[in-house]
Amino acid sequence: MPDLAERLSLSVLVDALREAMPAYWLRRAEQLESIGTPFADGAAAECRRHAWLLAQMSSAEVAEFFDLEEAA
Repeated sequence: MPDLAERLSLSVLVDALREAMPAYWLRRAEQLESIGTPFADGAAAECRRHAWLLAQMSSAEVAEFFDLEEAA
């Protein structure tokens, strides 16, 4: 069984990868829209914009953004 630090590291990594996917933000937008308030609708629109931006990024842009070339 992995120790706590390993489990925590894995959890953080999974969350980061999940949040980097447009589908995560589209699901979040749907959740917010179901609330039905103007504030939640505005937040949902921001989630949809974020999903669109992520979908537009190429893998090279993502690598550059996170400076992954130096880590390799």
